[in-house]
Amino acid sequence: MSPSGGIRVKVRFASLLQRHTGVLGIEMVVPPDPEDALARIIESYGLPWEDTLKKSTGVFINRIPAARFIRENRMLSEGDTISFIPMVGGG
Repeated sequence: MSPSGGIRVKVRFASLLQRHTGVLGIEMVVPPDPEDALARIIESYGLPWEDTLKKSTGVFINRIPAARFIRENRMLSEGDTISFIPMVGGG
C-alpha cells in the first residue's frame, strides 16, 4: 500500500478512450474500494462518463467485469489492472 493509503494499479484505455485520456495505459494510486477507484480514474481524466461513455464502455478488473467484481465485494490489490474498453456494436 502506498503512503497515501491507496494502492497502485494499472489502468488501460482502449480505442476511443485513448482519445479522451491521451494515454494507452498508466499506473495510478487509487483507493482499494473498486467503486471509489473507478470514480477517481473517471474524475482524474474528466471523462464524460455519465453523458456518453457509461453506456458504451465495458470496465474490467483483472478481466472480470467490474460490476461482478463489485457485486462479489472484492477489493483491489496492488498491481491489479483496470481496463476501459469501448463496446463494439454491429448489425
